[in-house]
Amino acid sequence: LRGPAATVMEAAHHTRGWTNLAHAATALGYGARAHEFLGRAAAGLAGTSSPYLEGLTQTARLVLAWHEGRWQGLHAAADRTARLYAEIPDLTAEAMLVRGLTALHVLGDVSRARLDLAEAARVTCYDTGVILTASAAATARVHLEAGRPGQACEAVEETLNRLGLTGGWVWAGEVAPTAVTALCESGQTERARRLVADFAAGL
Repeated sequence: LRGPAATVMEAAHHTRGWTNLAHAATALGYGARAHEFLGRAAAGLAGTSSPYLEGLTQTARLVLAWHEGRWQGLHAAADRTARLYAEIPDLTAEAMLVRGLTALHVLGDVSRARLDLAEAARVTCYDTGVILTASAAATARVHLEAGRPGQACEAVEETLNRLGLTGGWVWAGEVAPTAVTALCESGQTERARRLVADFAAGL
């Protein structure tokens, strides 16, 4: 990614690369770096004309806005984006994730949130690492709030297994705290300790 792109194809690769870095920075809590990377991705768009890449940067901005607490109008923006990119599963999934999270935490619409979160996890094909962990964590929080720790554990089980198999613990910041709470509240304290150890070792 160093230096200007020499071809349209290279510009497209640069845009995708900067956007992927923005996602990773967002997941790790480095908002300023994420903004910087998205700025570089946007600059790369000038050298290409790809609706997919435009959508990729747009959904990355939605996820970053969610993490930074910039929630005013975010549900509507996510809804527009989900509809605009309805034919591109992964872009739809990221937009639906943000729409579901804002439905839950901003609008208080639990039933709508659960539908969006489940659908986001279902339709994603090439998850950036954000969708499965965030949707599982949010669904588990719904169960915890309702006093259902066992169901909260079930909500995160598949995602935890996938993280363990892939070693993608860098993406676990979204789900690990909720999973530990669910495990402890359901009496699985030893497994909770193992999860914390795996998370720490994986980082």
